[in-house]
Amino acid sequence: MIATPHVGGNTIDVAAHQGRIIAADLRRLLVGEAPLHVLNPETLHSFDWSAPRPTPEPDVLERLARQPGPAVSDLQLDRGAALCSPNQRPRNDIGAERRGAARDARLHAAHPEGLCRADHPR
Repeated sequence: MIATPHVGGNTIDVAAHQGRIIAADLRRLLVGEAPLHVLNPETLHSFDWSAPRPTPEPDVLERLARQPGPAVSDLQLDRGAALCSPNQRPRNDIGAERRGAARDARLHAAHPEGLCRADHPR
């Protein structure tokens, strides 16, 4: 995994910077060099573009299945936020004027069950 550290929100500038980091490190991998921003360098010793990926042991797969999935944003439910209870108002149906209707539509498409206000304090 190529790490693209940043502080703050995911702005266009942050995304462009992360893209440059990823492209440069992929180029390094393609020419046989080690990437500069690798999260798990121990995997580089056995990495081979043409070899199939190793299959994790069943106990590893079981353990991973019990953990939250990867997240692009701290707003994603699979990071551990609870589903809304019936008396909570989902965040993604409010604030269109404040956060922007397009962003709300994207959040709702990704999480139709709702992101609860109580789960994500401002």
